[in-house]
Amino acid sequence: MRIFENTFRLCVVITLSTFLLSACSTMTKEENNQARTTAEGMGIGAIIGGTLGVILGDNKESAAIGATIGGIVGGVAGAVVSEQKDQYAAQEAKLEVETEKTAKLVAEVKQVNDGLRSDIAGYQEEKAHLEAQISTGHNKHSELQTLHSKVQSQKKQANLALANVTKNLQGANKNLQVAQSNYAKQRKQASREKSRYDDKKKLPPSFGSDKKKLNALENQVAALEREKNSLENYADELSALGAALSR
Repeated sequence: MRIFENTFRLCVVITLSTFLLSACSTMTKEENNQARTTAEGMGIGAIIGGTLGVILGDNKESAAIGATIGGIVGGVAGAVVSEQKDQYAAQEAKLEVETEKTAKLVAEVKQVNDGLRSDIAGYQEEKAHLEAQISTGHNKHSELQTLHSKVQSQKKQANLALANVTKNLQGANKNLQVAQSNYAKQRKQASREKSRYDDKKKLPPSFGSDKKKLNALENQVAALEREKNSLENYADELSALGAALSR
């Protein structure tokens, strides 16, 4: 009979312990602050601990001891969950910073590209004008040489800018990969909480804004890639123009 009672109590302990771990693992709602999360963990732990104390000890003293131990364990679990939420918040803030930084870089490179497009058009027009004058007997070779020097200088600046943008793009892609990995981890964590919501097919409501922020960074990185390609094309055009002027 004693063995049966111990076995029964052990089964209850395992069942309630599993419930405690499950309850603590789902306490990741964004609007809870650290104090509330820790308090919730302690409260649940105290309830479970007290219940275990009664079952195992069959007296009030055992219940009190169980409640105390359960409160400590629950508080630690709540603190861990709170720390995880803080990490997610930090990741979200970093995502916004990276998006803003990349958007600023896109605007700067676009401005450079606009300037290069205008300059190249001017160089080509000037080249055609000088060559037309030379064909009619005018000596404009020194002017062509001056134009060649201008084009070569511009090409050098374009290549320096291209190297810098390429380096920044590599960094942006690396940051994007980290953000995508973090989002995947958060999505996996959130999918475990679907049972807390009426519609089991949906993730927690807060996840919509996270996805939008990730998409914003993805869009800016893609825009930077396009501007980098345009800059590379303009550098090639300057190189070809310089070669034509050196003949």
